[in-house]
Amino acid sequence: MHHPHPEIGFLARHASCALLRRIRGDGTKQPQARPRPLKLLLFVASPEDLAAETGRLDFEYEEELLYTALDRPITKGDVEIDVPEDGCLSTLRERFVESTYHGVILSMHGAQARDAGGNSEWGLLFEDEATGTKAPVAGSRLAELFEELPGGRR
Repeated sequence: MHHPHPEIGFLARHASCALLRRIRGDGTKQPQARPRPLKLLLFVASPEDLAAETGRLDFEYEEELLYTALDRPITKGDVEIDVPEDGCLSTLRERFVESTYHGVILSMHGAQARDAGGNSEWGLLFEDEATGTKAPVAGSRLAELFEELPGGRR
């Protein structure tokens, strides 16, 4: 992603770092700009009961890649990155209620989970608050969580 300002330039300069922008609507309404600095949430869930060598995410490495790719704008104060201490669903919700972000990076595994009706569907694998182990959350539950957020925070 590139910003045309001569002092900003490319926001990510590492081959392993990709930035994705999604805009709601049909493209006819100009999005409201949020004030600087660019605020990113890096949310990583790596449950303790996943296999250490094959299943657990190397979240330190992922964090290092992001900070390295965005080093220049971070140093200049153009970018702030919020990295929670855990990967619990309640922490994600708390962050969304307390702050507004320009971008959110979810680094976690996909998993089968049960919806409110007990049906199996795809979702994401969070960390259990009490144990730090696997806590699958259905995609429909995540959609509900986003809909429950105050206006302007979705």
